[in-house]
Amino acid sequence: MHLLIHWIVDALIILAVAKILPGVKLRSFGTALVVVLVLGVLNVLLGWWMTLIGAAFTLFLLTGLVRFVVNTFLLWLTDKLLAGFEIDGVGTLLLASLIMTILHHVAFRLL
Repeated sequence: MHLLIHWIVDALIILAVAKILPGVKLRSFGTALVVVLVLGVLNVLLGWWMTLIGAAFTLFLLTGLVRFVVNTFLLWLTDKLLAGFEIDGVGTLLLASLIMTILHHVAFRLL
């Protein structure tokens, strides 16, 4: 049940980011669910590895910054893999990742 709630809340966050940022295009809520699923799979397959590589930088940077960079890369990769999800430009990508990171953190602190 926890995983289902997590999935739906993250899909709502993706939907909110698409509504807030004109450079983020999302076909539907169903596409948002697929985006979250792909992000989750990429995070399991690549996120831990990238975080491990970034661990060397953790001594010099905040852990949250490393996680933000990993999330930004995975969001970019998801954009490239899914036809119904598009992010226009690096600036929009960074802003979308920042908003998603903040909303995710707030949402799951409240749950």
